Amino acid sequence: MHIILKYNDNIYNVDTIKEHNDVLKANGKVICGVIKPNVNSPGIAQKRINKIRSQIEDGVNVYAYLEDLFIPMKIFVTFIYV
Repeated sequence: MHIILKYNDNIYNVDTIKEHNDVLKANGKVICGVIKPNVNSPGIAQKRINKIRSQIEDGVNVYAYLEDLFIPMKIFVTFIYV
């Protein structure tokens, strides 16, 4: 299982990929968070989080694909570690 994360730079007027890359370069790791419009908005199901964590613990590569909602095919790919 891999992850597709959709993001929108227009909401907070930020370059999401650049900001995450800057943190990665400065610290050697970065955390991607989920911003939801409200507390009842869907997030990532715990069973999926457990599946991803299990894959990583078993040595299976897991990738996150970050896709800009407004620029088709602008996709950034990263490897996930726990």
